[in-house]
Amino acid sequence: MLFSAMLALPLYAQVADRADAKQGAEELSIEQADQLFADAMDALEDERLRTARQRFQLILNHYPGLHRARLELARTYYLSLDYEQARAEIEQVLQDPNTPPDVRVTLLAFLAQIDKDQQGLNKAHRWAGSLYAGLVYDSNVNIGPDQQFIELDGTTLSLSSDSVERNDLGAALNIGITHNYSPGVTFSLGERSGFFLWQSQASARYRRFFDETEYNLGVLTLRTGPTWVVPRDWRAAVALQLDQIWLGADRLALFTSLNPSLVKQLGKRWEFQAEAVVTRRDYDAAENKPRDGTRSAFTLAATRYFDALQFSAQAGVGFAHFSADADRFSHSGPELFAAVSASPWEHGSVYARLAWRDFEFDGVEPLFNRQRDDSEWQLTAGFQHELNWAWLAEWELRGRVTLTDNQSNVEIFDYQREQISIGIARTF
Repeated sequence: MLFSAMLALPLYAQVADRADAKQGAEELSIEQADQLFADAMDALEDERLRTARQRFQLILNHYPGLHRARLELARTYYLSLDYEQARAEIEQVLQDPNTPPDVRVTLLAFLAQIDKDQQGLNKAHRWAGSLYAGLVYDSNVNIGPDQQFIELDGTTLSLSSDSVERNDLGAALNIGITHNYSPGVTFSLGERSGFFLWQSQASARYRRFFDETEYNLGVLTLRTGPTWVVPRDWRAAVALQLDQIWLGADRLALFTSLNPSLVKQLGKRWEFQAEAVVTRRDYDAAENKPRDGTRSAFTLAATRYFDALQFSAQAGVGFAHFSADADRFSHSGPELFAAVSASPWEHGSVYARLAWRDFEFDGVEPLFNRQRDDSEWQLTAGFQHELNWAWLAEWELRGRVTLTDNQSNVEIFDYQREQISIGIARTF
């Protein structure tokens, strides 16, 4: 890498430049400059960029000809996303006729990298699209008895159905488009610097069963909000999301969600995440109006990366509360989950997630004269593999299996469910 090459640059002019500069800088001895340089390098290694920048600048104020210090200052500016200052420091070294040819080659390559990264940061609009098509099998297309849940990209969907389990095969089609707006704005916070984005997404998902068409599911999602990123340190986002949901041929509900999140990195191995979701559910049909309400959920998770980031393990805990217009649909309870992912072969990855959730309902269930208490176990496992088959060269093969076991103190709400999907996907 260019950074490694810079670290290996010879201190070819260091002694001579010290002698020339020292005449006007007696207050900072060579020994003190050496110590400052060592301290600055330690700070740079720890990514305490503001401290490193201050120390390199102090050295250069007294010894402006120390090109090694100037190059490390350029690297500090580069990591701080201050590309103009990084370029200025590199160009000053290039202007020295004593700079060796091999060093010039390295510095010119570094300038090219600076130009590329700066163009990326200042590229105001980035568009991307996605497409997925596949087959699905569901052993319980009516979503189990009465009050159960489907996960749709983090939004919980409640459906009304009967107590007879039906299995069916169907087709799934997902289309999405994302837009990232980068105004080229950077900011400093503590020792590091970051940048700002505005991210938006629109997607349409449709699942059509071949026989049980009254359980066809369609979801139109719009999502937008700001994101702040400090590379190798943390990122935060706040998103507003709308989900319009159809069941069969009828409109089922509109979900409106506010989703703040924060991810903190510790070194190269650990990542911690805190996320909250507040969702207002508004159902269309009169018989579903008692289900209208607000769901609030909070999740904490930790992720550990292993083997050059080829394997990761995650564990987390959460709590959710749903306040519905009718007490029999209101519930709250904790969640525990663990997940692993790996890349065991080239161009492929696998993952698995095990989750447990508990639902304690507020109201009494009619006919049974008791409050429901449900416990749900869900295991999801899947894979994806990049295809290299002629016209499918830019597509991925994806497969997933989800097993759900819901146990309840009200017998008719006990159910098991198996969902299997396989398809191909592509991003544009």
